[in-house]
Amino acid sequence: MAAQQPQPDPLLRRDAARLVAQHDPQRALSLYAAAMADAQLLDPAAVSPRDDRAMTLASREQDGDEEKADERVRVGVTLMHWRHDKDLGGYSLGQGGYYSPQRYTSVGVPVSYAWRNYDWSLLLEGSVGWSQAHSGSSRLYPDAHVNHKVLAQHSVDSNLDAISDASNSSGLGYRLRGLFERRLSDHWVMGGGFDWQHSDDYAPSHGMLYLRYLFEPWRCNLALPVTPLEPYSDWR
Repeated sequence: MAAQQPQPDPLLRRDAARLVAQHDPQRALSLYAAAMADAQLLDPAAVSPRDDRAMTLASREQDGDEEKADERVRVGVTLMHWRHDKDLGGYSLGQGGYYSPQRYTSVGVPVSYAWRNYDWSLLLEGSVGWSQAHSGSSRLYPDAHVNHKVLAQHSVDSNLDAISDASNSSGLGYRLRGLFERRLSDHWVMGGGFDWQHSDDYAPSHGMLYLRYLFEPWRCNLALPVTPLEPYSDWR
């Protein structure tokens, strides 16, 4: 039996630095690297924050197969590689509960089509990709000294020193995304869309509908491509 006690959700802070380089808007080849430090704060036991540093390397090559003022078709290839210092993806005491494989590699092929006129703007995107993730064996309860404090107050058997097995996974993923905006007046635009994603262990699909108010009257064509409102959970 593991020594656990009720606890509030941990607070997670993410600090990030990002470098982006891009060349040629018609044949967009970009490379960026990002280093992030994540800290989970366990308030009940007053534990010092644990750092989990991550490095992300990504490249994207995208062809503007057909570029017009009011229409755009693009096909691309993306490559991505992550590294986390620790895998803190579990939900036992001391874990972070966020996806953090120690090594992650993916390749994808995205396709997008965008079109607009005075009253409408549409965007349709699709992609298929393959990914592989690996994490080595690690402690099930990273903060063993905290758990031993809890055990000292209770006479129970525990698995505080348990080690989780190394894991390897790979698979295909699919995504289909559609967005639209419709002019209602010079100040009001209605928008909406859906985002359907599917893989073996991850399917965060959602839909949205929103109203946008423009402080200055807009009498030109709508934006290309559609730039929807961004959910708070996606902010960085």
